[in-house]
Amino acid sequence: MIYSLHLKNFKPFEDQLIEFRQLTLLSGLNGMGKSSALQSLLLLRQSYQQRLLQRKRLALNGDLVSIGTAKDALFEGAKEELIGIKLIVEYREKMTWEWNFRYDQKADVLRTDIAPITQEIHDFSLFGNYFHYLQAERLGPRNVFEMSDYSVSQNFQIGTRGEYAEHFLYVFGDQKINTIGLEQKFSQNIPKNLERFKQNEPNKLSHPKEKSLLLKNQVKAWMGEISPGTRIHIDPIEGVDLMSLRYSFEMGKEVSSRYRNTNVGFGITYTLPVIVAALASIPGSLDLSLK
Repeated sequence: MIYSLHLKNFKPFEDQLIEFRQLTLLSGLNGMGKSSALQSLLLLRQSYQQRLLQRKRLALNGDLVSIGTAKDALFEGAKEELIGIKLIVEYREKMTWEWNFRYDQKADVLRTDIAPITQEIHDFSLFGNYFHYLQAERLGPRNVFEMSDYSVSQNFQIGTRGEYAEHFLYVFGDQKINTIGLEQKFSQNIPKNLERFKQNEPNKLSHPKEKSLLLKNQVKAWMGEISPGTRIHIDPIEGVDLMSLRYSFEMGKEVSSRYRNTNVGFGITYTLPVIVAALASIPGSLDLSLK
């Protein structure tokens, strides 16, 4: 868990402390720094994925976020030429991780002399597989959606635009929420942790009216809160790495025909990845989403 984020000279923040809880909502007017706060975490993650953070480097541009150069990242009225990111986290025990990156106006990779030990951060939720990030610009209704065995089956990701949410639901739909992928993750290394997670109470995320804890049933129940009676139908298309998505609707004791995803509006398609990401999260994971 991340307890706090302290930003120094980063975009709109000269010196800002942000404290987190298990559920944290950031709200405010445009341009006040909501996205910038999340971008600081994304910078650390993408730098780790590019194997730069391990070498005391920060990548300002990548798959998760593109800031530009150091000039774009530095607070306009900065009194010193450095960008600081400090995290207080709990991983096995409460600890502080801090980076102070040197300013280089035209550089898109920043350097620091001091960084946390790589092994300490290796399995933390911000850097591991159990991290979900949904950007504001997500995929709208499509007749077909992409499949990715690497992203979904191996790394438990739904895509930053929610592009693999349908494939994720198809692959893991028959697993119980809060246990998805635990066998794959812990089977060789930490069997005791696997048992501890399995004994955790998965009903904390479950819909109060749905007895089944299977992901597909829980997604259906929560989708019903947004669009009552919604049924989801996902099928792979033979010969190509694509998924077909259709919806039907319960009307009393009857069920409608299956409608193309493009014919049911944007709301359901935009909501589905958020629900899948939340229900797919095991204890200790981290979800970031922009409106």
